Amino acid sequence: MKSIYYFLFAALTLVSCETIIPFEDKDTQSLITMNAILSEGDSIVAHLSRSVSILDNGKPQTLDSATVLMRMNGGSWDTLTHLFKGFYAPMASSGNLFAQADGLYEFEAYHRGLDSVSGHATVPMKPVVLSVDSINSGVIPRGGWSYAYREFTLVMSDSGQAGYYRIEAYQRLRGTAIIPPYPLEVGSDDILVSAGGGRKPFTYSLLFSNESFFNTDRSIDVSVYGVDPNSGMEIVFKLTKLDLSSYLYDVTLENYQNNSGPFTQPVTVYSNVENGLGVVCAKSSIWAF
Repeated sequence: MKSIYYFLFAALTLVSCETIIPFEDKDTQSLITMNAILSEGDSIVAHLSRSVSILDNGKPQTLDSATVLMRMNGGSWDTLTHLFKGFYAPMASSGNLFAQADGLYEFEAYHRGLDSVSGHATVPMKPVVLSVDSINSGVIPRGGWSYAYREFTLVMSDSGQAGYYRIEAYQRLRGTAIIPPYPLEVGSDDILVSAGGGRKPFTYSLLFSNESFFNTDRSIDVSVYGVDPNSGMEIVFKLTKLDLSSYLYDVTLENYQNNSGPFTQPVTVYSNVENGLGVVCAKSSIWAF
């Protein structure tokens, strides 16, 4: 009989713990989702889709019949051409096929039955690496294996645009131009990197602000792990300058992807598109070795 009382008590407890989750207006209506990630020297492309209400069992749909406008530095508006599956790009006659450094790009998008949306971003100047020097190498134990590493000093020159930097390392066969798509693990004891979120000993990129060396030169020591000791291999660094929106989008997207389990703290991916969803942001990269 006592076990029955325990069962009833547990059942009532579960019922009393029910949580009501309120919905915001934007969660219960379809919105235009616009994504445009610009990079100096790369093609300008915007992608449009239609979001799905949290109460709808359907799937997001690409928008192939929208009107997408773009202008640079306050000039005249260009109408982008639909390519395929929601992708839009400028026509060759517009002369704005590739993103230009320090260019301010504004986007507007319209589709029947949905609120119009807009967004803008300024493309950062390409970062400048003054030198890359190998300063040390060795082996550390990890998981019962010997893990080879090399240490480098990178000296960079900041352009004076507020933003963030990302450092990634890759390994390729010396004398070749092909760079594998998978970065190596990196780390740094530099306080600048620790303050920027790179405190973990093994990560695939170092991310930090330029606030402390704005418009000046800065050296940073980087450890690269898992390198091939073969003398025919070389380490190649990718240095990327990000605007604030690009930084917030990348960080929140990474947190969202690493967030697992039904009861973990939910992560909202950064969005800066007015009246809709998505992100318009900019970054520029160079290779250094």
